[in-house]
Amino acid sequence: MPRPILVLLCASATVSCEDLYPVVAVRNGFDADSGIQVANVRWNGCVWPEALAPGNTTPFHVCLPGKGRVYYQKFDPATPDLGWQGRRSATVFDLGALRSCTLTVGPGEDERDTEAPGSYGH
Repeated sequence: MPRPILVLLCASATVSCEDLYPVVAVRNGFDADSGIQVANVRWNGCVWPEALAPGNTTPFHVCLPGKGRVYYQKFDPATPDLGWQGRRSATVFDLGALRSCTLTVGPGEDERDTEAPGSYGH
């Protein structure tokens, strides 16, 4: 009888805490014709600093589980004088352990980040 217990203990010892965290990517869901870019995307301890053209997705990262909004900087070429603006998702995403998910920011999800300083372009 001790043999199956030993096998179970050895198998569980190879699983790290990182294997239990959600694996997350973020997609720029703005229309390709808009030219709107997002950059410095953040969610629950993960940061993707690269700028994303419309339709592009960040690489997947292992993030902390929990609830949170996606925070990012947005550049709209239709209003270049405003520069990069602090934005956040309208949705609070709740991801638990063992999840793989692509979060999308874009129209309907885009709201002003009231905690961010003003324009990044000034």
